[in-house]
Amino acid sequence: MSAFNLGTAAGSWVTVLALGSPFQAAGPAMVGATMAALALVPTITIALIQGRCSRPALG
Repeated sequence: MSAFNLGTAAGSWVTVLALGSPFQAAGPAMVGATMAALALVPTITIALIQGRCSRPALG
């Protein structure tokens, strides 16, 4: 539960910073898109690693 609260607080803080940035109202959307893209990095990495390990050996 504590990690969830920390994530909510950090996300709110970053959103407030984004609203005060030169991007103004588009800032939070850009933050969200960046976080979503960053979430794909470990997901794709794990998928690639699992794909390499599960292939049958040739020969």
